[in-house]
Amino acid sequence: MAREIDYRWRCIADVENRAGIPIGFLLSSGDVQIGKTKVFLRAGQMAELDARKAQKLSNAAKIIQIQIRTHIARRCYIALRKSVVVWQSFCRVFNRK
Repeated sequence: MAREIDYRWRCIADVENRAGIPIGFLLSSGDVQIGKTKVFLRAGQMAELDARKAQKLSNAAKIIQIQIRTHIARRCYIALRKSVVVWQSFCRVFNRK
């Protein structure tokens, strides 16, 4: 069960403690007891872990959205720039005649 807890909140542990300390140590030692098959948390600790996990996942989603929006905007800008160059060359040819 402790491995399941570590796996479930790995996204929190990997960022907050680079040394690979198990998730149980993210909480104070009085808030969690790890047995052979079960993990016991004090009231509210599961909600705290879920909230921290949701925040990390939300931040990751925001970063992905920013990257995608940047890619789309850049692609539109490049297409617009190419069309402007074509129009400018057309106008130069037309003005010469």
